[in-house]
Amino acid sequence: MVKTINPSTGEVLQEFEVKGADWLEKAVASSTAAYADWGHRTLTERLGAVQRFEASLRREREGLARMMSLEMGKPMKQALTEIDKCILSCQVLRENFPVWLKARQYSTALGHSVHLTPMGPLLGIMPWNFPLWQVVRFAIPALMNGNTILLKHAESTWGCAQKIENIFCSAFPDHTF
Repeated sequence: MVKTINPSTGEVLQEFEVKGADWLEKAVASSTAAYADWGHRTLTERLGAVQRFEASLRREREGLARMMSLEMGKPMKQALTEIDKCILSCQVLRENFPVWLKARQYSTALGHSVHLTPMGPLLGIMPWNFPLWQVVRFAIPALMNGNTILLKHAESTWGCAQKIENIFCSAFPDHTF
């Protein structure tokens, strides 16, 4: 079991079960299977999922900020600013990603190369200090590109991790996150 502790009071906030190797193997297999579908969806479908995610962030803004404040002692103003940064990032990515994703040729010393294709399941290991921003800046562009995500959140912010996982899972198809 892992405990999240309010750093201001020392109070145990929640206890979380640590998943084992069997769970991880199933998660990798599920993510790989989801990639087979998600990686072939249209960019319009993927942008729709990001838009749903962004809308959920707006709805869950206060609750996410409270969780950050409790788990890491982040002042509410800073927590709300972090969430607003995530919302703005989603918006900017949605508006610009179609142009950024177009295959381009890049001249290099080795000739020309084409770039920006999905690779499959990606693993992100997150720090504790920006429990929402670090996830969004990694996961949203990767998901928009057609990859799926496996994420290991910092143990001290598992409540935040659970909340953000729920938001991702409600916006994106099963096992893409």
